[in-house]
Amino acid sequence: MKTGPVRIALFGLGQWGNCHRAILEDCARDGLAELACAFTWPPAHAEARSSALGIPVYHRENWRMIFDVHADLDAVQVATPDPFHAEFVLAALQRGLHVYVEKPMATTVAECIEIARLARERGRLIEIGFHKRFDPAYKHAEVRLQAERVYDPPEDREIEGKPLGHVLKGKATMEEPQLVPREWFRMWADRSSPAFYLGTHMYDIVRFLIRSEPRGVIAYGHRGLIRSRTRGAPTPDGVDTWDTVQAQVFFRNGASFYFDTSWVLPDRGEYLTRQYVDIVGEDGVIDIDTCRRGFRSTTERLGPREDNPHFFKANLRDGRLVYEGYGVENIRDFLRRVRRLRAGESLDAMAGHYPSEADGLVATAIAEATERSLEGAAADRRIETPAGETVVGKLILLPEFRRLFHENRVRLREGDFFES
Repeated sequence: MKTGPVRIALFGLGQWGNCHRAILEDCARDGLAELACAFTWPPAHAEARSSALGIPVYHRENWRMIFDVHADLDAVQVATPDPFHAEFVLAALQRGLHVYVEKPMATTVAECIEIARLARERGRLIEIGFHKRFDPAYKHAEVRLQAERVYDPPEDREIEGKPLGHVLKGKATMEEPQLVPREWFRMWADRSSPAFYLGTHMYDIVRFLIRSEPRGVIAYGHRGLIRSRTRGAPTPDGVDTWDTVQAQVFFRNGASFYFDTSWVLPDRGEYLTRQYVDIVGEDGVIDIDTCRRGFRSTTERLGPREDNPHFFKANLRDGRLVYEGYGVENIRDFLRRVRRLRAGESLDAMAGHYPSEADGLVATAIAEATERSLEGAAADRRIETPAGETVVGKLILLPEFRRLFHENRVRLREGDFFES
């Protein structure tokens, strides 16, 4: 039985990849993980980062060497741009490694099916970076929605049954500023969209909270604003992606949710991400405001800010800087699960208790169905606007996921999806 820290190769040293690196360095001090090597795109950048970090850093021309040079790896963590997740995940699974991958797991259902199939065949853990499942606000909502008995401190009593009753409808919003596709992700935003980059978070957390699978999607969207404001960089025509995407998703339990995602907020807003979830049941309502988390500041350089100290925060513990928050906890959860697997626990024993490749596939299926709905819209459902066009999509039906996962999990086919 292998013991000691989990040896990790980190793919991605960009904005969020560096958060992974900081978390792994903190985990190394606890003996939980060891960052063995990393990957970044340009060769010159790899050399500079290797000198700074004191570990081997590979690049786009030699990254496949990682698996031969570091044959004692336990797992990889993938924090590259969305369109490149699948390639690194599949390469790691082929070498028999466990994988943590940021959402979306992949940007097509076909890629997700291949990942799910290979993970099952190799018996390897795939954990998706759906960190909202670890957010205290959503964990509290899960209890209110699913627990059969809830203690209510203000009333000092226990409430029998699920307090909200059957869920009828809801709304989930997640929006970010125009600078995200215009500057941060300008080299690859045309291969993603608000539905994939933002929506997959919300599709997953709603599905997780209400314990029901999606049945159909109708989408609405606007395109043209980001393209017009990025002409000349990185291409003469600009970044061609959706500005806004709204999806009406119908679930098998009868609930209907409206998902509102966009990349059109002003750059100097109060918060980087505007996000809410409202859930309406037959016996009550839950409003989850994850924008305003109780920490406001105003400075000359940054202006007014609403920060989220629950996501990723630095604390001093016994004189040592440590990182905490739900953006940290989901990575620690993965590392602990790898150690449990090394100690002999089975994947089947963990099933249903972490965001798996099945959850990643469903989130990507909703996102892809959303874009198919928009792309399949007829000419009379396209409305010109001063900044581009608004599109009213068609209904796209999704398969019965529970049947596919439990009866035919390894033999999933792309043809099982997307009726219109």
